Amino acid sequence: MISIAIPAYGMSGLGAKFLTEMFDTIDNQTYRDVEVVVSDHSREHFILNVCDKYSNAFPITCLLYTSPSPRD
Repeated sequence: MISIAIPAYGMSGLGAKFLTEMFDTIDNQTYRDVEVVVSDHSREHFILNVCDKYSNAFPITCLLYTSPSPRD
């Protein structure tokens, strides 16, 4: 199995488009034994919406961190 980790902090609008392109690329691969882990600390739900859209294509774990956090 290949694990793909994507830090998505600060991805909104165009970042969500970039994440969609990455997911399309992953989905088009012939090797299917992959998992995707996305970490997101943004206040918007762009990333979660993209993860939900692709959740049937391959295993996705979307880790959402909310404020307050030790980094705030």
